[in-house]
Amino acid sequence: MTSLGREVTDSGLSPAEDARSARRAVVAMIVAGVVAAVVGGSAGAVLALRHGSGSAASASSAVEPTRRAVPRSIASLPLVNEEGQVEPLSRLRGHVVVMADFMTSCGEECPITLGALLQVERSLAAARLLGRVQIVEVSIDGWRDTPARLRAYQRYTGARWTMLTGSVPELDRFWSFFGVTYWRVPEGRPPSINWETGRPYTFDIDHSDDVFVLGPDGNERYVAAGSADVGGHLPARLRRLLDPLGRQDLAHPGYGAWTPAELLSSVGALVGRPIPLSS
Repeated sequence: MTSLGREVTDSGLSPAEDARSARRAVVAMIVAGVVAAVVGGSAGAVLALRHGSGSAASASSAVEPTRRAVPRSIASLPLVNEEGQVEPLSRLRGHVVVMADFMTSCGEECPITLGALLQVERSLAAARLLGRVQIVEVSIDGWRDTPARLRAYQRYTGARWTMLTGSVPELDRFWSFFGVTYWRVPEGRPPSINWETGRPYTFDIDHSDDVFVLGPDGNERYVAAGSADVGGHLPARLRRLLDPLGRQDLAHPGYGAWTPAELLSSVGALVGRPIPLSS
């Protein structure tokens, strides 16, 4: 059948969107296997992180402890921020860091993750922890995400935290260490429209959706390898970025869905006290 001139399948999505949904299911299975392998090999660390401090909040099962050292070769990669200034991950050492992969042209999970991070940021501000905890998003799209594009995305979405980008080889090296998967694919038909220029996109990037929590020592302590669950609520400006798959994700979060409260729980375990979720 057709809808608004577009051919759709029984799922209500276009054939191209249905194919992308199937590819994302494969990505989810791969990521699940990686997380299981990492966590399974560090059971002692899991117990220590979840039960090591009586005053600290413990992470939920959706945000898994990992305790992985981030090597200097990765932490020192010369990524650049939205102002075009070199800002390697090592610059954030000394803070708890909440780090997500994203791309500014994403119409599926990235705007939902950003909405979740806005809730996390409000909660950190209410708890007076923004001086100890930093939020950062690092692009997977070295082809299109220039510093100017990141600045425009910040203005559009209301995000005030650091956003980083880099060359394709640098980002490949960076995200390969963290196990983030992505690859270029043809744009759908009809193509999605660039929110900044109003012109059609010429290609898309399928990617896994991951959020990491790094300790003050710069090492990975928790990972959420799945969709963000914001209870179906998203600011209008972010909802406008969603394509049909994104609206489906918003209503029905997929495998390994985590909530802002669960992410705050893992941060609380590192700062030594619970962090309530602000409305």
